[in-house]
Amino acid sequence: MRFRTAIAAAAFATSAVAFPIAGTGAHAAEAPDGVYGATAVGSGLSVFVDSDATGGAFYAANAAFPFAEATVETGSVSEGIASYAYDRNAVTGLYSVGSATFQANGGPAFPDIPNTASARYPAAKHSQADLGEEAAVGPALVRVARATADVSAVEAAADARAASFDLPDTFSASVLESHSTAEALSQGSGAHAVSRVRDISISAGLVRIGEVYSEAHAVVDGSMRTARTVFRVIDASVGGVPVTIGTDGVRAAGNTDGVSEGELEQLNLALAQNLTSNGIEIAMVSGRESEEAGASARAAGLSIQIRWPAAAGAPGSTALVMVGRASADASFSPPPPPPPPPPPPVIDDRRVVTTVFYDAPPLVPPVSEAAPPPPLMVGARRLPPVPLLFGLWQVSTFGWVAIAWWRRRVPKGGLA
Repeated sequence: MRFRTAIAAAAFATSAVAFPIAGTGAHAAEAPDGVYGATAVGSGLSVFVDSDATGGAFYAANAAFPFAEATVETGSVSEGIASYAYDRNAVTGLYSVGSATFQANGGPAFPDIPNTASARYPAAKHSQADLGEEAAVGPALVRVARATADVSAVEAAADARAASFDLPDTFSASVLESHSTAEALSQGSGAHAVSRVRDISISAGLVRIGEVYSEAHAVVDGSMRTARTVFRVIDASVGGVPVTIGTDGVRAAGNTDGVSEGELEQLNLALAQNLTSNGIEIAMVSGRESEEAGASARAAGLSIQIRWPAAAGAPGSTALVMVGRASADASFSPPPPPPPPPPPPVIDDRRVVTTVFYDAPPLVPPVSEAAPPPPLMVGARRLPPVPLLFGLWQVSTFGWVAIAWWRRRVPKGGLA
């Protein structure tokens, strides 16, 4: 075991695996306009252990080995959390075995070691935690590990690695890696998560798996949405027999030429019985990809459940190990459009007349204030007024008429 750990530590120390956000759009020098968000989570192993799954008193461990989470949000909020032994009980206090949910109760707390690196912009832009040798985390041992987190106004990255993980007589693995990156793009956001676990051994080597690799990728950039996952199980075997692991369980693999369908079914049945008799259940958990509301990707993973029956007064126990989980989510909503400009003024072909009001003298004075007409003039002499002339004309006319009548009535000799 020490020799294998030394080899794994050397591979861990010399590994330089990069996990870029491939296929994203233009990287943003500053936060884009609009509402955006991206989260990437990678977890090599999620381990749940209890000593009595019936609901009585039990010891529980609920942790991720290693764990990396990166988040960016509107307002230049970015955060990275990386841990080679992440205590989920400290966050939720709950864990699940199968379809049952349990409350963590008792048991030793996580050791007082710098197992988590946490950075949040702008307060802390870099954080790192190192484990030089080994540490007991609950019932498990973790050896030679490092966790780092780096953030800026538009990007967050978290990386956690461990040289080996050992749950005695149950599950062990060498070279565990989890990496997550989230960033703002010029017109959106992107997230990328990767987990890789190598050299897995279950129940003292009854089941061996060379590598489990999970990758999740989600990008929203303008009108483009991308959600993609990758999942691989390499070099798996049960009792030395090569197998494939899928949603239908464990099946024989390799060269089956010349093997009848009945013989192949018998071989698969023997493999299943071998696992069941040792209290082992292995299945692939399906992933999903969605580009409906933003972009969301959940990579597939392995579910490995190991049970030990009660014996010699000791309670039964169950270990559930989820291997190789990665998820990525990205979203973006552009800013609302500016309000429309006011409508232009209505202009027709009629002449525009501008009326200006001011105090002007009336053109015609009122009748009550009219001045008398000027007198009639003949040369330089002023003539009498018209009514007087008219009166004189009437008198003179009447006089002449009277004289004419008198002459007719009175003889020339006069009155007698």
